[in-house]
Amino acid sequence: MAYLDYAGAGVPSPKLLENVAEQLRTMTLANPHSRHTTALSTRQIVEETRLRILEYFNTEDYDVIFTSNATHSLQIIANNFDFGVIQEKCEIISDTLPEKGPVFCYLSDSHNSVMGLREIVRNKVKNVACLKYDSVDWSNLPPISNGLFIYTAMSNFSGRKYPLENVKKLQDKGFSVCLDAAAYLSTSPLDLSKIQPHFVIMSFYKIFGYPTGLGSMADPFSFTSHQRDEISERFEDGTINYYSIAALREAFIEFNASEKILKEAYKMLKSKHHWNGKPLVIVYGHDTKHYGPLITFNLLRDDGTFIGYNEVEKMCGLFGVLVRTGCFCNIGACMEHLGITAEDLHLNFLSGKKCGDEMDVHNGKPLGAVRISFGRFSLIEDVNLFEQVLDCCFLGNLPTPQDEHRTHSLADFRPHISHLFYYPVKSGHGVCTKRADLSPSGFIHDRRFLVQSLGVTLTLKKNPSMARLYTKNSGQTLELFTAEKSISLSMESTSSSQKTIVYRVGTYDCGDEVSRWLSQVLEMPNCRLLRAEDDSQRSLSNESPFLLINEASAQILADQISLSREEIIRRFRPNIVISGLPAFLEDSLQKILLGNHKFEVTGKCTRCEMICADPETGEKDPALIVALRNYRNRQRMTFGIYLRQVGCEIGDSLAEGDLVKCFADESI
Repeated sequence: MAYLDYAGAGVPSPKLLENVAEQLRTMTLANPHSRHTTALSTRQIVEETRLRILEYFNTEDYDVIFTSNATHSLQIIANNFDFGVIQEKCEIISDTLPEKGPVFCYLSDSHNSVMGLREIVRNKVKNVACLKYDSVDWSNLPPISNGLFIYTAMSNFSGRKYPLENVKKLQDKGFSVCLDAAAYLSTSPLDLSKIQPHFVIMSFYKIFGYPTGLGSMADPFSFTSHQRDEISERFEDGTINYYSIAALREAFIEFNASEKILKEAYKMLKSKHHWNGKPLVIVYGHDTKHYGPLITFNLLRDDGTFIGYNEVEKMCGLFGVLVRTGCFCNIGACMEHLGITAEDLHLNFLSGKKCGDEMDVHNGKPLGAVRISFGRFSLIEDVNLFEQVLDCCFLGNLPTPQDEHRTHSLADFRPHISHLFYYPVKSGHGVCTKRADLSPSGFIHDRRFLVQSLGVTLTLKKNPSMARLYTKNSGQTLELFTAEKSISLSMESTSSSQKTIVYRVGTYDCGDEVSRWLSQVLEMPNCRLLRAEDDSQRSLSNESPFLLINEASAQILADQISLSREEIIRRFRPNIVISGLPAFLEDSLQKILLGNHKFEVTGKCTRCEMICADPETGEKDPALIVALRNYRNRQRMTFGIYLRQVGCEIGDSLAEGDLVKCFADESI
């Protein structure tokens, strides 16, 4: 595995985890608010950790306040900062530096947690300013009173490091400065004897990977008055996370330099070109000298159009390369580097754009990017593996097959159902059947069971051992078997166990006997077989009741790689396979008649690395998804269409050989 997401979270060293595990086994801690001996020892550990933090940052002039996360630290500051008396509330957000206070300012290249503070302080200040760094004259700042400036030390989007000497310039003009160093500290040292902002926001898991407890440092004279003498006691609400704080003592270890790896990665990205000389990579705002150890970029096709970041992430995942994609919770930097306007944001939202969805390119413009970042355990081999992904999946001169059939009318074809499949256990082997009964949730026996280990659902994508699990049913009996062992159980639901909601479906545990059997054959701890309740209107599938694919489309991909059409079909795990329709013509359908039953198309199936798993062994080979990507070229990596039956009635069924009528409009 190549871990290239250090800006998202650090990776804890094995030694740190071993020390923490030993600490948990041998050390008893207690609430530090108590007065007994163990509590006093715990309090001593907490205070020692505060001192270690101050020592690490070369200062004795700050108090350490432990918080739940960096966002919590920022909220404490916004809620408690004394802006003075306000005559009128802030009504608009300015893009220039105000000349009168009280005022709240931040850089547009800030984490969303910073931007959210404006809603907290809006009723406390006269002006709120969101500033582009390069639009500010840092040598000629206006004097201000009652001003708070949240200053980003390093962009978590592009890695740009903003000059820390501006902290003193702002302070000299009357600002109280909060330095957001959460991204900066992941790989860069900070000497607080030289730079002394009023507040410092830090994220320990970004530095060490563990623990996930966080801290902020505060100048005690910048907050409004409180009753307690100790600054930490004023703002650490309730009992602090003392076990994580104890683990933090073990975390201050030496960093390894990542600058050399950064330069090699940047050089590699800039060297990549398509067959026609056009660049593969566009890097956002990076010269390696004034940037931290991360690179943000997008990939381009040979015609200069953008490749969606979701596609890049999926291909990287096939090779075990972990990257971050999207806007990284920094919409200001995303807008600046990608050329997204406020109007674009509004239109994207109206088009259905949501954080973490599949929409990555809209109207030809990228809606996010790809980020690789490096830390103390990064290796040049990680960069080399990432380069292999680029070379294998995104470079080369592979022409897209032409779809000559698209000039034909759907009425010219007489397709029929060639295969029917159902999958009793999610991610287990399917059952090919001549006839399948219909229900509102799909085929009656389709995905009614799933396997969990330690409460996590097992899938073939992440758990290759699921390839061992075969199923067959006879009447109301379900048989699970592998090459060596088998077990039978009733397919009738039982309510003897407590209901558990999985994928918005009520499920019941099938008992200890099958649990022990699954744990043994899958070699996974504490496996439990869960069954969907009988009256559920949903199956345990991820998306839609039915997935339909076309034999001709499968043959196109089979011709490109060394797999048979039958193997291709099995890997795509369809419910319905049709024959007699030209390849990929199914993409244009809106309605379909299977036998005498009406179905509507609810969407296309976007593919992931699941199709790369060998159904027999679970081992992954990226050839199939690479072939699909090459065929789709400038389109999403979809294969197959999702269906929903219109007006399902008891007794409805489909059978092999049933005729199929296809419609590209709403009429049937």
